[in-house]
Amino acid sequence: MARLLQQQKAFYIYIYVYVYMSKLISVSDEVYETLKRQKNGKSFSEVIKSMYEKPVKTPFDVIKDWNPSPEFIEGLEKAYRERGKWKLKKVKF
Repeated sequence: MARLLQQQKAFYIYIYVYVYMSKLISVSDEVYETLKRQKNGKSFSEVIKSMYEKPVKTPFDVIKDWNPSPEFIEGLEKAYRERGKWKLKKVKF
């Protein structure tokens, strides 16, 4: 009996379960084909999400959207470049 116990080996099975919730939606054939063309290896969720995400704009991009004069843009770009040259000073009170 002791010899039988020594020969037994433990056998373990590990199972990892990943549950992904999905929703069923209905779209026309035309919309499906449009999404399918834009997919390019992405999931349909990623394609749809990218259509509704607004790109992050800098304040400089917003000002350019106002169509200011070229002189204004040039002055703004110059000020933007020069701001990197400024040094902060520590002040004790």
